[in-house]
This record gives sequence, C-alpha cells and structure tokens, in this order.
Amino acid sequence: MKARALEGLGFAKEGKGDKDGALATFKELQGVDGGKHGYKELGLYHEARMLLAKGDKDKAKDLLKQAHDALEKPTDVRSTGYLKAAVDDTLRRLDPTLVPAKPALGGGAKGGAMSQEEIERALKQLKEKMEKMPKEKH
Repeated sequence: MKARALEGLGFAKEGKGDKDGALATFKELQGVDGGKHGYKELGLYHEARMLLAKGDKDKAKDLLKQAHDALEKPTDVRSTGYLKAAVDDTLRRLDPTLVPAKPALGGGAKGGAMSQEEIERALKQLKEKMEKMPKEKH
C-alpha cells in the first residue's frame, strides 16, 4: 500500500508541476519493500520520466536500461507486463539500438512476420477447413 501511495503522491506533485518533488518521491518508491515486488523498477521508470521532462535524456536512458535489465530476469514475485512494455517503449524511443523492435503481429518464436510461403500454407489450410464446414442455410 505504501508503494501505491508514494506513486500517487509522485503523480500529484508531477501534476502540480513540482518535478523535483515528484523525482524525490519516485526515488523513495524504489526502496519500498527493499526493492522487491517491482517497486524499484517502477520507481526507476517514473524517475526516468521526470528526468526526461527536465531534459536529462542520458540519465533517463541509464535508469530505463537498469529497469529493462531487471525486468528481463524471470520472476514469479511480480507481474511486470505493463511496466516492461512502458519501460521498453520509452527506452526504444530514446535509443532504438538498446531494445529490439516489437515482433510483428502474428510473429512467434522467430519474432517476425510470416514468410510468403508460410502465409500461403496458412491460407490453404484455412480454405480447406472452410470447405469442410457445413454450408449454412440462408
């Protein structure tokens, strides 16, 4: 609960234009529960956002990279889907070389779009399935 309260306080300070106050609050967030449960990474992300708002891209990039690296490690303690996406998207905008591009929709283990041969094979399978389905009466 303390972590969410600090996050909300940081947002309130940010909303009032107090970037330095928000920055301090988000730094405090990183220490909640000894940095467990993803609060450290959440705090790093918000601290990086504040640094970007203040124009310090280099320091923001360093913090985002720290958060990205920590979130890449497997864990069963916390859910990191949204935070990981937010960190990666922000880091990718700052330096596309640090985070690989998102795979195309439908990508799989290969992480990219389907080849023309794979598309044709999938279409053929779909067509065959459609032909086997009973015709609907209109």
